[in-house]
Amino acid sequence: MTPWLYVAFLLVSVIFAVSFGDCCRADSFVGLWQTETTHRSAPGDTNTVEAFEAVEFFKDRSFKIADILIVDGQRWTNVAFRGTYTLIGPTQASMKVTPSIFRPDPRRRP
Repeated sequence: MTPWLYVAFLLVSVIFAVSFGDCCRADSFVGLWQTETTHRSAPGDTNTVEAFEAVEFFKDRSFKIADILIVDGQRWTNVAFRGTYTLIGPTQASMKVTPSIFRPDPRRRP
């Protein structure tokens, strides 16, 4: 799967957990949520590659979405998105997501 599919899967999982869990309190929502780890290696290669997506929710109502890649024990973290969240009710959460790396369009002028 592509990284975008992992992010979409992770967001759907979090929304599902909020919808059907007892997450109307911010304390139960705060923490690290992550996808299952995938293990990859090229045929004939001794390198080990592990990858997963993670969303971390903070008490200040912010969150970050990261791609984590572990190659031969060395960890690489790319924070792809950040944002804020609001718990609307016991079965609803509102998330405002923004890319961490914003590249302005060179064709637009201020």
